[in-house]
Amino acid sequence: MTSRTNWVIVGGASVSVGDRVRLDISPNSAGEIVGVNPNTGLPKVVITEGPGVGGTVYPFPGQMLGRFPDT
Repeated sequence: MTSRTNWVIVGGASVSVGDRVRLDISPNSAGEIVGVNPNTGLPKVVITEGPGVGGTVYPFPGQMLGRFPDT
């Protein structure tokens, strides 16, 4: 059995793989958490909105500003 990895982001929300999040890259940046970096434990996020669409980032939880769209 595998447990889900969760991160507590700005505002106190809990997110995990499969969630879409707003990013601090630019005002309209967002991405989808698609995995976990095995070396750091940080989320692997593919940018889906804003600059760098299609790119991959490994943000710290404080760089994820909320769920996208806001809920």
